Amino acid sequence: MYSKQIYFRFSKGIFLMMIFTVLQLIAKAQETKVVNIINADKSTFDRAENPDMRKFIGNVIFEIDSTYLYCDTALLNQETKDIDAYGNIHIKVSDTMNLYGDILHYTGENRIANIYGDVELIDNTTTLTTDHLVYDRNHATAKYTTGGQIVDSVNRLTSIKGYYDTEKKHFTFHDSVRVHNPDYTMTSDTLMYNTISKTSYFYGPSWIRSEENTLYAERGWYNTLEDITRLHKNAFLNNGKQTLRGDSLFFNRNTGYGDARRNIWLRDTEQDILITGNRSEYFEQQFYAYVTDSARAVLIDESDSLFVSGDTLYATFDSTQQLENVHSYFGTRFFNHDLQGACDSLKYSAVDSVITMYNDPVIWAEGSQVMGDTISITLSGNEVEYMELFNNSLIASHDTLDWYNQIKGKYMKAFFKKNSLNKIITDGNAESIYYVKDDDGSLIGVNKSVSSSMTIYFEDNKFSWITFIEKPDVVMKPIKDTTEEDRFFPDFEWLEAQRPKNNMDVY
Repeated sequence: MYSKQIYFRFSKGIFLMMIFTVLQLIAKAQETKVVNIINADKSTFDRAENPDMRKFIGNVIFEIDSTYLYCDTALLNQETKDIDAYGNIHIKVSDTMNLYGDILHYTGENRIANIYGDVELIDNTTTLTTDHLVYDRNHATAKYTTGGQIVDSVNRLTSIKGYYDTEKKHFTFHDSVRVHNPDYTMTSDTLMYNTISKTSYFYGPSWIRSEENTLYAERGWYNTLEDITRLHKNAFLNNGKQTLRGDSLFFNRNTGYGDARRNIWLRDTEQDILITGNRSEYFEQQFYAYVTDSARAVLIDESDSLFVSGDTLYATFDSTQQLENVHSYFGTRFFNHDLQGACDSLKYSAVDSVITMYNDPVIWAEGSQVMGDTISITLSGNEVEYMELFNNSLIASHDTLDWYNQIKGKYMKAFFKKNSLNKIITDGNAESIYYVKDDDGSLIGVNKSVSSSMTIYFEDNKFSWITFIEKPDVVMKPIKDTTEEDRFFPDFEWLEAQRPKNNMDVY
């Protein structure tokens, strides 16, 4: 019983509030409508035909609830307060807002004015023009449905339909919306524009195009005074050569600074490189961008792309926005079907297609492992042409069981054919550990050689034979007599466990 009483009182309160609100609206709509005739050169009426209708001619001035109407000719229904006016229509709504047109029909009952012809609404520094405007005095709003434009100190906006809240200084545009600015053009299906803040809010597919770049999103805002924007939903920035996408994208057109969050996608179409991640900053005027948080770069190839990951990926550009370099820092790994690698940091030069690996680099090519202080890989297309190893270079190839053929030297240059090792030239303190086999494939012994330089040839990524440039110092031991020192160089380490297994394993 108690809960029902509360419900009754609550419902009754809401009902009374609704009645009060309706009464307020009715009272507002039915409030006394007074039309004061301030001036007219001539006034006529036909008492017999329509005693309520009066005609005013020449320099007509009416006052309607503190609003002034100026025109050449007017018909006033003194009972309904409806007005039809013609010629040089001027409605002075306030000190800051004026309406102009050729023909006016004003309905006194609902306080709505229809203005036709060369219609202008001038509000402070904003001018709206159309051929038919509906002005609602009750709500201080104006709308058009046959095409119109507004012009302020910054922009010119056009659309088929428009709605203006004159108190909030807020425009809403629909259908073929276009913002014309000296520096760019914005197009949208639905857009809201505040004439005070000069900020556009758009909903639906929207484009912002300039000579330097193009922005797209399906939701967001653009401050036309500060030239900053925040874009959401399928947002991207394109400068003709690179495209930056993200779930959320901020861009400052003055400084060229962009910030993208979540599902980042930075694509260079000329170099066929894609960089992905979850956080990115773009510095257009400083010619670089970085991506972090699950960052990965893809050197795109139809048959076998190269996937590179690192804690942070940097891309640098020249003054024409041509991609120059991609840098990967900290925990770098890469994968394609023929070649895999890991190092602390890496640089890819897009100019000469060279990958340089720093700090503990290691590369795997089928059954071979390549190590050195620094490794440089020169690509031809997306295939390895040759590889250079600098200082403490060591190449190992798995033979059988736990036997590994090994080559070390100060400098090595490895040549590839179709991403498979073809030959290696070793220069400076060249050493090799090579397992000798009988014709039936059984191991005979370990051949350990030292020379100033040597060339090693491969078949199917495995040692085939060695050519010494100068007479080598060679020692061969039977397998049964070999020690750990005979079988491995001191710095040998087989790192197969660290090898990326697929393109997702680079993370």
